[in-house]
Amino acid sequence: MKFQLSSDPSQIDRLHALLRESLEAQSSLDPARAEEIVLAVHEAFTNILRHAYEGDSSKPVWIEVTTDSEGLLVELIDCGFSFDPTLYPSLDLEHALTELPEGGYGLFFVCQIAESVKHHREDGRNHLLLRFPLVKQVK
Repeated sequence: MKFQLSSDPSQIDRLHALLRESLEAQSSLDPARAEEIVLAVHEAFTNILRHAYEGDSSKPVWIEVTTDSEGLLVELIDCGFSFDPTLYPSLDLEHALTELPEGGYGLFFVCQIAESVKHHREDGRNHLLLRFPLVKQVK
């Protein structure tokens, strides 16, 4: 499934509905796991709005959801500022609660829920690829 949303926060409910529709086609996917995936994609989407587009609500975000033998792949594409989340260190939980500002946990949650997080920039666009096994794996 491919779809395009604007970078307006009002699109978040539509994002959730489209993701849930796409995930419902996965008969082997546990509903709790589906909600974890929706949460991770939600966090990635809001990071694009906040950081790549700096709150400009008129920009496009393209999302593609595909499955293969390894699970689910969600690709988010934007034309905003380049940001490679894979270059940032993992969260130190011992200091996170006192040192991170409110809202500073999104990338951590995405990395905990997704099996892999990859980024590349091509033709002026950020491509964020999130891979999810259909069955939750303990990290």
